[in-house]
Amino acid sequence: MFGHLETDRLSGQMTPLDYPEWKENQNTDRGRLHLSPKPPQCDGFGQICYYERVDLWVFGGRRPQQKVMFPATTQGPQGKGRNMNGEASTKLDIETAAAAHALPELGDGVDYATGEFSGEGDTSIFYQRWLPRRTSLRGVVVVVHGLGEHGGRYLNLVRRLLPEGYGLYASDHRGFGRSGGERGHITHFREYLLDLRQTVGLARAAHPDVPLTMFAHSMGGLIGVRYLQTFGDTVDQAILCAPALGLRTDRASKGLLLLLRIMSRVQPAYRVDNQGSEPVSRDPEVVAAFEVDPFNNPWVTARWATEMMAAQTHWPQEMARLRMPLLIVQGLADRLVIPELTQSFFRDLPAEDKTLYLYAEHYHELINDLDREIPLDDIAHWLMERS
Repeated sequence: MFGHLETDRLSGQMTPLDYPEWKENQNTDRGRLHLSPKPPQCDGFGQICYYERVDLWVFGGRRPQQKVMFPATTQGPQGKGRNMNGEASTKLDIETAAAAHALPELGDGVDYATGEFSGEGDTSIFYQRWLPRRTSLRGVVVVVHGLGEHGGRYLNLVRRLLPEGYGLYASDHRGFGRSGGERGHITHFREYLLDLRQTVGLARAAHPDVPLTMFAHSMGGLIGVRYLQTFGDTVDQAILCAPALGLRTDRASKGLLLLLRIMSRVQPAYRVDNQGSEPVSRDPEVVAAFEVDPFNNPWVTARWATEMMAAQTHWPQEMARLRMPLLIVQGLADRLVIPELTQSFFRDLPAEDKTLYLYAEHYHELINDLDREIPLDDIAHWLMERS
């Protein structure tokens, strides 16, 4: 996918050129692509071509893999931060919203609990955990949530993985969800890493005999990458979902960036509205639920912004540390992060066991989008192949 794809239209086979790992080799462990005979369509991502249906199977064990999927249904984009009529929505009461996180519809199939611990600087960090009751535990997943949200928004992931025998832990970042700290604010990016290390430690201590996987989305993906580069020996493998690896310059003017840098020095807690109009999902129910969620946070601070931008410049300097098994899932219709940067990141990963799934029409929140079962199944199968 990072080179030109040459297609044999009669056989339906194609050979990727200019990227040795995926050159077809009839004899041993090189990859082979199988697809419908329809010719490729290229649409502005340089040498990356897309097909109506493409499956890449790479032989020879856990070698790099990519899959491009076109889901069967699409709908127009829905904006984050407003309801379907463009009107303000009434927030759910906190008790109702919190009760839903326990997944009462699963009955005795889930062992749900919440807790708190003292994070860096004695900030109270809230966490939730879900364990399977009807199956033996085969692994645990630590969820690292994205900007403006909280760990309770990953219930689709819990629903998919719990029956397979995976327990999940999700803490709310300081300043978000039910954790303490000033809303949307940090003093230093490392605070996120130190808090996350405690969440990972909780999960590891409770389940020392099973693999521990990190699932990190969006802003959480950036936190996850920096965590893996700093404390990578505390996790066995990781999944990055639409990671926020770089700044979209089309979403922040030079004037705003200058203001944030100035205010970060003179008034670090200066607030900036985080409720943009870019869509996170094509599912109108997801958009409506986001709007009324009382645990979501609509702003960030100037110091938060400059710390995030600094972290986005640091990760490329330590790519050599990312050698654990990694799965990356990315929607190509995502307007909040940079899909091309995700693909470049994958290409440069030194890990031997690395997999990238691309979804041509999915938006930012892959596990909350239409056709969410496609990436959710890919995530589950990747996990089950390794534990």
